[in-house]
Amino acid sequence: MNKAELLEQVASGAGVTRQQAEGVLEAYFSCVRTAVRSGDKVAWPGFGAFSLTSRKARMGVNPRTGDRVRIRASKAVRFVSGTALKDFVNSPTRGRGAKASAPATATATSAATTSAAKKSAAKTSATTSAAKKSAKTSAAKKSAATTSAAKQSAAKKSATTSAAKKSAAKKSVPKRSAAKKSAANKSAAKKSPAAKKSGAARSRR
Repeated sequence: MNKAELLEQVASGAGVTRQQAEGVLEAYFSCVRTAVRSGDKVAWPGFGAFSLTSRKARMGVNPRTGDRVRIRASKAVRFVSGTALKDFVNSPTRGRGAKASAPATATATSAATTSAAKKSAAKTSATTSAAKKSAKTSAAKKSAATTSAAKQSAAKKSATTSAAKKSAAKKSVPKRSAAKKSAANKSAAKKSPAAKKSGAARSRR
């Protein structure tokens, strides 16, 4: 299995994208390299452990020429498999079990991912619906408030107009009354000389 095939299997089994699987594996390998180089042992229960080992300087043989050469001291990484890994490798049904387990895991993960996506979509839809209802309610309240304010303003204007008309009517009545009185006074003044003349004529007779 090469890198591409490994990434494909990991992504399918974990229910993530290939890029996400590659990022996780690269981070894991980086942690292992850093820890082992520092002399720490990196163990994963059931799988195995990585550790650092030292090799002393020694004499070796060049396989092409057969000459003896000196090999310098060096460090190497040693991997010791865990008991569970050994048992799995030595199990007679490892091939069928591994092949059957991978699709089952992938199917379960895919189902869980789909269910989570559906729940998320349902929550989003419910939130959107609630927001729309709230917006409609707010718009209706604003419209009702605007209509009520317009009605109140119209009522105030009507009341003001009515009061103005009544005030004008009141002012008009005194003017008319004064005009009538003035006309009556003028008429009395006109009649008074005539009456005086008539009285004088009668007296002479």
